Amino acid sequence: VGNDSLVSLDGFISLTEIGGSLTIEDNSQLMLVRGLTRVNELGGDLTIRYNPLLPAAEAEELVDSIGTIGGSVTVSDNAP
Repeated sequence: VGNDSLVSLDGFISLTEIGGSLTIEDNSQLMLVRGLTRVNELGGDLTIRYNPLLPAAEAEELVDSIGTIGGSVTVSDNAP
């Protein structure tokens, strides 16, 4: 949350499960979240918002790639 130097989440490519919630928010340089597309299960909420360079399609692709999301999903105020 709030990292002005973060451009991608490629470092998380081997992550397959998150027990709690995931928030990707207020990252002014973030353009890619594909590093999380191997996550099959998310135990809580998923929030992706206020990332001005992250294309909405990229965010939605991540949502669609996660098999099970245990909470609510919020995707808003990212790039068109």
